[in-house]
Amino acid sequence: MSPITIKKEDLARNRNTRGLPNLLETATNYPDTWEGGLWRPADINEIEMTASRALLSMAAKYRPRYLRNFYEYGRTNTIRKVDEPQAFIVSAGQPNTETISRFIEILMAQGMEVHHMTKELWVKMTPTAEFHEMPLGSFLVYVNQPQRSNVLSLFEKQVYPQRLLPNGDAEVPYDVAGWTLPMQMGVEYDAAWQIRDIDRDTPTIKRIENLDQARAIMNLGPSGGSFAKKPNPLKTNPKIGLYKGFTGSMDEGWTRLVLETFQIPFRSVSNEDMRSGNLDLDAIILPADSENTIVNGLKRRALSGRIFRRHRYCRSRKPQKICREWRKADLL
Repeated sequence: MSPITIKKEDLARNRNTRGLPNLLETATNYPDTWEGGLWRPADINEIEMTASRALLSMAAKYRPRYLRNFYEYGRTNTIRKVDEPQAFIVSAGQPNTETISRFIEILMAQGMEVHHMTKELWVKMTPTAEFHEMPLGSFLVYVNQPQRSNVLSLFEKQVYPQRLLPNGDAEVPYDVAGWTLPMQMGVEYDAAWQIRDIDRDTPTIKRIENLDQARAIMNLGPSGGSFAKKPNPLKTNPKIGLYKGFTGSMDEGWTRLVLETFQIPFRSVSNEDMRSGNLDLDAIILPADSENTIVNGLKRRALSGRIFRRHRYCRSRKPQKICREWRKADLL
């Protein structure tokens, strides 16, 4: 990374960012404005070191207070609030048992307590609904547990608010995905606002101690390790290509993770493959990048700086595989 000079007028033209609408105005989360100048890797390092030292200093200075507050936070989370569900139930009998297994694994990895219903329970799915029978073999996640806030965050349906920019356009969400986890994964679940005869039936609700216990309940074999790769769900063997340009794409990386997690064979498709027609594939996946990024790539100014740094990198080291790839793609 090379030092760059940033002008004040460049900062003034910066697009509106949530929580930081103007880079030249102070804000609660931006108390000390910067009006441009030379920006170096050392400046980034200094910021990170300042934040790290501040965190360590605060933790050492106020250790008893942090520990007490953390304990109180967990204790109060075990007290039920009347305006929240008593639990969330993932009903038995769903066909996507491997997905449910991964869902439970995600919950337990974050410290959530998951239980197994060994008999039917009668629950109210809304505060005013009639009691409805939930089948034995279902999984139950109580809300009143130390991870209460996390349970609600992942299970409650999130609705994006009506946020508009000054020109009337909808404000783009910060994240590229929602966080209602069971909806993301296609797992059916219900809120249990009241469980009938819960005191009598509590002994029949057994806590899941490990993932393989939950998998055995769903007639699945052992997991094979923490977050093990999943079986390939495809019924055929298509030749799949995933476009991977040199601009760097977050969506390409996440798509690659999904394909690798489900052990779906694929190969990366480069710019050179596109130009030469080396596309003996049944399907090509294009990342969710703009047309300009895919067709035109980096701006000349950014590309020039990047090429300079690559030249310096390859000159200062023994021949590397990546250097050969850069030369082949005319990026050196």
